[in-house]
Amino acid sequence: MPLTDPAKELAETLNLLAAEPNVTISEKIARGANVKIWTPDFFRILFEITNRIDLVASKIRDLPMDEDLRQDALRSVSNIRSVFASSGILDQYNNEIKNTITGSNATVLKMLSMVIREQVSYPLLDSEARQAVLEECVTLQNWLTDLQSEDRDFIRQALIEGLDSFIFRLERLEWLGHGFVLDGLKEVIQAYLSVQGARVVDDSGAELQDAILAKTKASIFRVLKAFDLAKDTSERADWALRAYGAVAALADGSTTVVALLN
Repeated sequence: MPLTDPAKELAETLNLLAAEPNVTISEKIARGANVKIWTPDFFRILFEITNRIDLVASKIRDLPMDEDLRQDALRSVSNIRSVFASSGILDQYNNEIKNTITGSNATVLKMLSMVIREQVSYPLLDSEARQAVLEECVTLQNWLTDLQSEDRDFIRQALIEGLDSFIFRLERLEWLGHGFVLDGLKEVIQAYLSVQGARVVDDSGAELQDAILAKTKASIFRVLKAFDLAKDTSERADWALRAYGAVAALADGSTTVVALLN
């Protein structure tokens, strides 16, 4: 499966955001994600963009390169970040910030992409695989939503909330990159691990709890298979691989799987 990395994804995101010169960058973000400006989802997206910029900066600091080149690269990343951290971002037009978020600053990201990919990378889903993952998650979400049970409902609700976040990212924020989408998958897995550890086997609702957990685990495995993480044996410090390891560990009764996601 083809791979991508946070630097390449960031460069591609910036290019998309700068594509229309006569709209504000906030309008471009809102339209791309189908959200309204000033809403929590809008600011969540801004946070994720700056978070991705910070991740790239942290990887640049770890690269084996001359210090003067490192500082030049970090300066370019800092220039890009200043746009999204600015209090005036809602009023900035793309033609005003295009040279900052693309141009030479983005070229630095592209040039360092392959080196950063050796540290952290993400599988690149094609449209067919992406649609299959989306359908799998929507089906599970609908099944959980339709369940009529008030007994230990936090189990069901925690999984629904995790799926809501993942589906939102996969369906409407693909342009932010697969790393962003996979981070949503991590939330689903964390919810699963939490409720798996919280179940009470001698409760009258144990049979329903087990059914929820079994169906959810089966769906998670199918999603991870689509990302092809099961076949990846590299030692990259990639939390997506740790997420796969956490769910796989459940199959052999491991009691320390939560640590794999820290």
